[in-house]
Amino acid sequence: MRNLLIKLLFRLLDKKEVYANIDEDKINEWLARQPQELGFREYVRKRDLQLLKTIAESIGQVNSATWVGQRVELLRMAQIAQQAKERKGRKIKSNKITE
Repeated sequence: MRNLLIKLLFRLLDKKEVYANIDEDKINEWLARQPQELGFREYVRKRDLQLLKTIAESIGQVNSATWVGQRVELLRMAQIAQQAKERKGRKIKSNKITE
């Protein structure tokens, strides 16, 4: 039984994910809309404050690196969304100029 579980685990770990069918344009469209959404901005603000409070309360603990990483990921996602919005704005501007 143990060997079977180990074999299944290795089979799952060896499974390669295929990213070919992921539509990056849809992701970028979604990201470009997020900075305009009040709910998204409030979520980022709330989660950032929660993480800062948690980090401050747990300085020196093992999990603090995880919370710092979560904060970096949160702020990076907000930054990527803002960049997608700016790219979309530039694309719209360039399309209007060429018309």
